[in-house]
Amino acid sequence: MTYFLTMLISISLASVQRAEEPFLIEHDGISISVTYEPKQCTVGDLINVHVHAITDGTKQLSLNDEHSFGSFNVVDSKHVLDIPTATGREWNWFLQLDTFDSSATDIAGITLYWDDVNKETGSIPFGPLPISVESIAGASLEEMTLRDIKPPIPLLTKSWWFVSSLIGFCFLFLFLATKFLRSKHEPISAHMQAILDLQSLRGANLDVLPFYTELSAIVRKYLENRFNIKATGQTTREFLIASKQNPLLEGNDRQALSAFLISADLVKFARFEPSRDVCDKAITQAEQFVVATAPSLPEEKMEVAA
Repeated sequence: MTYFLTMLISISLASVQRAEEPFLIEHDGISISVTYEPKQCTVGDLINVHVHAITDGTKQLSLNDEHSFGSFNVVDSKHVLDIPTATGREWNWFLQLDTFDSSATDIAGITLYWDDVNKETGSIPFGPLPISVESIAGASLEEMTLRDIKPPIPLLTKSWWFVSSLIGFCFLFLFLATKFLRSKHEPISAHMQAILDLQSLRGANLDVLPFYTELSAIVRKYLENRFNIKATGQTTREFLIASKQNPLLEGNDRQALSAFLISADLVKFARFEPSRDVCDKAITQAEQFVVATAPSLPEEKMEVAA
């Protein structure tokens, strides 16, 4: 069994080394080989890292895989039990990383720790590992146009008629709202409410910034009600990291959601001015996401009842 496992890891390592040139280092009697791919990726993509080490058999090794490496988060890690070889022992770690920082240029902070039979200890940091991370906007990021800041709008609070009308409107609104809340109405599922809100937004004819602000709010509200994920009080980065722990969201759904939310942030915070066709495409993508993640009929009945 040990011989078979040794051969399997050796074949896997040989295939990786043929595909990518490894990062090599030798220190304290330990030979370390690191391969990783892809070396060019988009924010949110998974980066696979393989750390392979060979010792003389007197040392025990461990890898710091419980925290971030610079701008890169550890999504998953696996450690294969060390295997005896003819000259010592062989160690393997497999890591999956991701980042939402498009300015990142290398993976730094990976350290291998060792201790031996003489109770001596040491550490071997290696890297940085160069990598190119692109924004969701790609090359078009350099072509973005910024809108001028709009002048302040004066308030009409000094006009008595305006204040009176506003107070009357507030009382009327409270009356109608109370009457509506007291009336019985059939509850509606989260995905149906999101579809209705998106259809209403499509006909609202808003400017780009309020359009994307409302579109992002509708999607985040749907995610909270459908998957019980806190979305409206978090940044895009915080939400996407938390969404990986939700078993109801598939990998393809998370990838589509990541591209959508980051594109919305570019409009809201980087002042990217997309065309009307891009806005129409964005709301279509939101509708497709809601339809793709809608519950089955039994699940929908349970969701509405709740």
